[in-house]
Amino acid sequence: IKSELPKSIRDWTFIDVTPKEAASLGCNGLPLNPETTLIGAQHKRIIKEVRAHKHEVIEVPYSVPSFMGGGLRCSSQPIVRERV
Repeated sequence: IKSELPKSIRDWTFIDVTPKEAASLGCNGLPLNPETTLIGAQHKRIIKEVRAHKHEVIEVPYSVPSFMGGGLRCSSQPIVRERV
């Protein structure tokens, strides 16, 4: 990222992933709420990193669809959430 981050995400913590993890859609989880996300169970290192930041991770056996170019987020329907 070559510019300043938008104000809405400046205080986020980012987890670095390898090109291989990115290509296998390791970043394509499905957030359920601000503290809980679904992540493909094969992404052990990413899951460990997310848990280290005090987030709950629900591991989902979901490797086959990733071979076809889609991850958990891609497989879900968009959800409209009201701000709390």
